[in-house]
Amino acid sequence: MRMLKMIFVLVCVVGLTQLIWSQNGSSASERTERDTHARGIPGYLDPRTGTFTTKAQSVPGNQEGALDPTLTNYYGTYVITLTITISSNISTSDVIVCTASLSTDDPGGGLFSEDAAAVASRSGNTATCKVVIPYSWFLTTPGTDLVSIDYGADSFHLFTVGSVNQVNTIRGTHRFLGSFPVQPIGSIINLSYPARL
Repeated sequence: MRMLKMIFVLVCVVGLTQLIWSQNGSSASERTERDTHARGIPGYLDPRTGTFTTKAQSVPGNQEGALDPTLTNYYGTYVITLTITISSNISTSDVIVCTASLSTDDPGGGLFSEDAAAVASRSGNTATCKVVIPYSWFLTTPGTDLVSIDYGADSFHLFTVGSVNQVNTIRGTHRFLGSFPVQPIGSIINLSYPARL
């Protein structure tokens, strides 16, 4: 009998939690108000004349803080080539991955950040990789904005324990390269740097 009571209580608790989880957190009045606004036509009804004037809806993404559509789109591609001298005990079966990132902070357009990665090809104690970063930024002050660039190179050792694949980071190097002027629209900027692992 005691076991039956415990099962009954457990079923009641599970049923109650399902009921609680099924609620979306808003009250009935909030849902009614939200649904009414979603179904109606925005506008203004003049009580004197009975004339209804529609109001244009704002397009999502054009609210306050969104990008101004008159901003100029600065786009192009950075190609960052790393030539890595391998001085550490990195096995030829280990994978070397290069990363690079760009960022700029425009007062009108906001903060932009771009990242990319590439697997290096290795020959003896030298590895080479080319990280390609296409970008598209809407800027108001490209003449004074600066692009910050940094890169990294990491070696990873892949192994299996039982049936689970594992990854170990063996060695890594990362460097901030500096800040550079925004390049003309459509530019392809090729940069080459040495690195050592």
